[in-house]
Amino acid sequence: MTDHDVKNLLRSLRDEPALGGSFGDRAQKDVWASVAQQAGLSASVKDAAGTSAYTLADYLDYAAHETRAFLRPMAAAAGAAGLVLSGWVTTVSAGNSLPGDVLYPMKLAGERVQIRLAGTPKDRVRLHAAFAERRMQEAVEITAKDVPYRTDRMRTAVASMKGELDSAHGELAALQVSAPELVAEAAAVLARKTEALNVLLEQAPVSDASEAVLQEVAVARETVKQAETQTVSTLVETHEQYEQAVTSEELQRNFRREYQRTAVRFTTARSRAAVLREAVAALPAEEAGSYLAAANQAVTELLPLDKLLADAMNVMAAGGYRRAFDLLAQAGNILNGVEGELAAQEIQYTAGRMVEPERPVEAPPEEPTDVPETTEAP
Repeated sequence: MTDHDVKNLLRSLRDEPALGGSFGDRAQKDVWASVAQQAGLSASVKDAAGTSAYTLADYLDYAAHETRAFLRPMAAAAGAAGLVLSGWVTTVSAGNSLPGDVLYPMKLAGERVQIRLAGTPKDRVRLHAAFAERRMQEAVEITAKDVPYRTDRMRTAVASMKGELDSAHGELAALQVSAPELVAEAAAVLARKTEALNVLLEQAPVSDASEAVLQEVAVARETVKQAETQTVSTLVETHEQYEQAVTSEELQRNFRREYQRTAVRFTTARSRAAVLREAVAALPAEEAGSYLAAANQAVTELLPLDKLLADAMNVMAAGGYRRAFDLLAQAGNILNGVEGELAAQEIQYTAGRMVEPERPVEAPPEEPTDVPETTEAP
């Protein structure tokens, strides 16, 4: 019997009449007969005289000592059934807990049970993706609260989110081997979850966050970006092998989202370069020189992006999904460099404007010297 079969068996026995009262000899025999019938086992073992040689206690004692490996999945399923029957009271109470809270380990334990009971890699991909979204929600909530050890809690949430995404991609890899026809749908689910993670990241209130928390937000953003890239790669590989409609639709949707994101970054970078040039126009030539050089260099590096974006759109329309995403990746790499240099120049310019020039120290006014009055002799 599999874990799934045992779980169904336990559920079916919840209403067994023999479990409704005392657990005497008669009830034991009834329960064992029911279990044996549904599990396909012999209800009893007969001795040479034709009478039962063993009782239910003998069977349980033997199973406990000789077949522990067999009982482990039964124990897991029984524990899960017990939680279901008790209403999951503790797990529900822990649902709103955050890393560092007393009930948070119970929340994670409940998630692990769900993954253990999941029947297929496809189901596990869905669960890991959903739990990654939970971790991101926890991280966003932590950034909005003034709680003790906020950086450590944030780090825990981000690391757990990365672990869930890595596990989801591991299940995708297993699915490519065992059931490649199901990869497309599972990868599509993961792609939509990573999109939701990006939305949650934008909602993180980081205006008054510490530098350490901002670093964790940056780690989370990079983690999500890597997950997006890996998911798109899986979709591309699956589409090239099977050309399923679902992969084509999902790739087009992912392309439109990434294209729009890149185009917005492109427009913003050009505007930032123009603003920097205007801001330093009134400065002395020797001071404005480095800023103008950086702004002009940014504009020069951004020139190829118009063609890259146009080519990516045309290639995608022709069905060249891999090449289209490669072109967007090239545009993104250019933007990463330009944005970093512009940010450094903007910080330097702002810092220079905030330092007030030193004023010359004025000497205090001299006090008049007292001159003793002279009196004329009479």
